[in-house]
Amino acid sequence: MTEKYFVTGHPVAHSLSPVIHGVFFEHFNIGERYTIKDILPCEFKSKMAEFRKSEVKGFNVTIPHKISAYESADVLEPFAQKVGAVNTVKIENKKLYGFNTDGVGFIKAIEKCGVCVKGKTVCIIGAGGAVNSIAVKLNLEGAEKIIILARRKEQAQALCQKHGFGIADCIDNFEKYSYDILVNATPVGMHPNEGVSPIKSIKNCELVYDLIYNPAKTEFLKMAEQKNIAFDNGLWMLVLQAAAAFEIWTGFMPDDAALNKAYKKVLAALEEK
Repeated sequence: MTEKYFVTGHPVAHSLSPVIHGVFFEHFNIGERYTIKDILPCEFKSKMAEFRKSEVKGFNVTIPHKISAYESADVLEPFAQKVGAVNTVKIENKKLYGFNTDGVGFIKAIEKCGVCVKGKTVCIIGAGGAVNSIAVKLNLEGAEKIIILARRKEQAQALCQKHGFGIADCIDNFEKYSYDILVNATPVGMHPNEGVSPIKSIKNCELVYDLIYNPAKTEFLKMAEQKNIAFDNGLWMLVLQAAAAFEIWTGFMPDDAALNKAYKKVLAALEEK
């Protein structure tokens, strides 16, 4: 089998994407392998030119290549264009088609918690990485108010100004805000630095969500648990954004059986680490 699908980033050896997509390809009996390709930032654009002429059909993009992938794409879907970053590339007729599935993965993960974002106030802690796509998708899905809090206020302001919506502030001012949904989009509390949280306390709300999935229950989520507030980590977002990418490449959307199998397998892989 030729390697026509993969994830690229730097470093990327830790990626769980091969576990998830391995389940999807097996489920639909597609005889392809999904692998990992570590590409240095200085080599990324030249590699894109190579892939365009190769047998590669599609790949995922992670840190630090999402903006370079956006710049390298021949055609951009409207959502990726709004976000300004690409995490999924499909190659067809020697053209690179750029997509971003982080936003839809996030929304579907929130919906799995039984929560609808329409008309809600969402407070996001952090202003880097996936926050661009999450904020844009929340706006498109009808969130009434989006609050973005960063360690440096100007970082949050830049994001809000870029998209023309949102309230920007410093994390230090967190206590003055109320919200229906609270999201941690920082790496604070991620393995191996467990036991810390980006904030000291939370208010009552509908849902507390952490993009971190290792550990499964961060200090941030433990605060929600102590207040009997619904909470979840980012593992379903990881699986659901991967499912959206798989559909882009193959035309097949993984059903609940495939999604649940992928979730359980990636959970097992995390527990082994």
